[in-house]
Amino acid sequence: MKVACIFLNYGQRTEYTNRAAASLQRAGHHYDLTMVDQYGIAAAINKGLHDNPGYDAYAITANDIVMPENWLAKMVQYATAIPNTGIVGIHCVETLPPLDHTLNVYPTWCPFGNWLITAELFNKIGYFNTEQDPYGMQDSDYGYRATKAGFFNYYLPDMKAEHIGSDVGSSSEYRKMKDKGLEKAGTIYGHSVERYDAGFLYLNYEQ
Repeated sequence: MKVACIFLNYGQRTEYTNRAAASLQRAGHHYDLTMVDQYGIAAAINKGLHDNPGYDAYAITANDIVMPENWLAKMVQYATAIPNTGIVGIHCVETLPPLDHTLNVYPTWCPFGNWLITAELFNKIGYFNTEQDPYGMQDSDYGYRATKAGFFNYYLPDMKAEHIGSDVGSSSEYRKMKDKGLEKAGTIYGHSVERYDAGFLYLNYEQ
């Protein structure tokens, strides 16, 4: 499986970049790295996707998440073995859903954290929703569309990433930006879901 790794190097989080980027080298599977500095999470992911056509899958990684040993090898292993895989996630800070003992994964409509998305999913539903930028529910939006499109999304077993970017309760400019984004995120998500439920799942690239 040919994989492009999109590393989201948010300007406000550069203090974590070296540690997170170093952890990617423990992937256990070859990838081509693209570091994106563009403002806005969805816009940054979309730039990475747009600039790297022709891959079998895309690993979307952030500069405040440290990945475990063989993280990409396991993602590729499961994405290859499980039919109709859309999003593969590695558990980070959220509560895991129940384990599917047959497939040995944790099925969920939307994993949170770093992802692997398959080309099949990307070709079906397109890009991330930039209405959520600079920060919001862009992951929930994409997970909802993936599920509506009939794809299977899940967390891997026995793997955990480390979130090193703790800013809850701080008064940093980055935290202020996140809080402002979250104030509008739910309303945008609700309106977007109405469109998706009507069958409009594919989003085009917007520069």
